[in-house]
Amino acid sequence: MPAPKHVSDFDTLADEYARFRSSYSAPLFDAIFEYARPSSGRRALDLACGTGLSTLGIAARGLAVTGIDVAPNMLDAARTFVPEASFFTARAESLPFADESFSLVTCGQAFHWFDAQAALAEIERVLVRGGAHAQFWKDALPADPFTQVADDLEREWSGRDPTDMARELWGSLAEVWKHSRLVDRQKRIFDVSLPFTVDTFVGYHRSRESLRLALGPRREEYLVALRDRISAVAPASGAFEVQAKEYLFLARRSGGA
Repeated sequence: MPAPKHVSDFDTLADEYARFRSSYSAPLFDAIFEYARPSSGRRALDLACGTGLSTLGIAARGLAVTGIDVAPNMLDAARTFVPEASFFTARAESLPFADESFSLVTCGQAFHWFDAQAALAEIERVLVRGGAHAQFWKDALPADPFTQVADDLEREWSGRDPTDMARELWGSLAEVWKHSRLVDRQKRIFDVSLPFTVDTFVGYHRSRESLRLALGPRREEYLVALRDRISAVAPASGAFEVQAKEYLFLARRSGGA
């Protein structure tokens, strides 16, 4: 089995994910569904499904969804959140499914954690001919004032730009895609506004594995400092919105109609 790209303990973040992570927009899921053109009852596979946020978005459009993740605690939360789906402990680099098992394979906010070449090879293997693959991410805009506060504070505490960690995790995905046999590649971008309170904003940052990797044992002190900074700039109600973009990458296995 190929080794994971990064060794991280997402199992211990399951509670934070369930409480503080949000799903993706309806237009993003609609775009995936329209691109995939699955017939009724076709099967979908959600890689690194976590607590089931993207799994629910796919299942709500009538597909029979299977989710996989490396973290059993995440899967326990997903089974409660999306009881109509099936969930298994597995890695994207070594999928326990037969060839041509799924008409759609999705991956939300996670592909950068994989061995990209191994994961793409497995995606190609389990897709039916003409089947679709969707990767998507949701990122706050660097110019958003609340995001700026968090990024500036992380620079102070970690001594590095938080975008450096993102680039390090993503690696050269564009280069990997050059060697993929997937075709009809497309990119879509959606503007979204993410509702937060001071508590949920700090909670979201608590759920970030990249922050834990950057700060280690200083993470808790950082989160206290972040709460102070955000409280100082948030409205009196404590509620605000963060401006973000969703990035959707689509492709399909050749050979279909």
